[in-house]
Amino acid sequence: MAARSQSVLLCLLGLAFAYPAAASLESGTVRMGGPEEEHRWGYLGKFGYGLGVGTYDLRMRLRQPLPKDARSVRVDFDVFLDEDWDRVETQSPCRRSMDARQTHRMVEVGRHGDWSPWVGGELAQSVRPHFWYFALSGCGLSSASIDPKDIEFELVMRQADQSHFSMELIWMPTATGIALLSLTAFLARFVTSCRRFRQSAGTVHPVIRTLALAIVLQWTAQVLHLMHFRDRKSVV
Repeated sequence: MAARSQSVLLCLLGLAFAYPAAASLESGTVRMGGPEEEHRWGYLGKFGYGLGVGTYDLRMRLRQPLPKDARSVRVDFDVFLDEDWDRVETQSPCRRSMDARQTHRMVEVGRHGDWSPWVGGELAQSVRPHFWYFALSGCGLSSASIDPKDIEFELVMRQADQSHFSMELIWMPTATGIALLSLTAFLARFVTSCRRFRQSAGTVHPVIRTLALAIVLQWTAQVLHLMHFRDRKSVV
């Protein structure tokens, strides 16, 4: 029975490591438009790129489709380097695009509730890793006078080696995997010891059963944590 329990644990552990991974995806909704400048700029997210040439891709759609006779909604998609970000945050919303290292001008948002085409680019690091920040700006003439609109977005970011982990998370799957392996070995030994004790004593104290339940819950949490890192939505 002890060997069977260990086999089940190892099978579950293997499934956790075999779970497919894909690109990192930031998604959400920003409200843009209207006469006030502060409502015509929206932060999307950030990503830490390592050395090499990383990529990013963005698509958008309106939460509420436009009427047939309404003008298309167009926004600027700006990319900022971490070295400029502190200065960017101190500026007025419609001046921030001036510090963008890359700008995609007048990107049309999906008009009828459908996703827009993907818009993307490349970011190269040759000296050291950098964080890059992504934002939308509706300060252009074609979007300054529209009523506020809720824009849904999906932002996909990849490292030069196609890894989907930002620099601050790049070692987290390995660390979580090591922790899970260690906990699996401990859990297997704990189960074996409990079975031997029950065979000799006839029963297991409720405190030990409670401890066993806590260990199983911790093991399950580690499995889910690892799957969280590996379960990222892919975009074709």
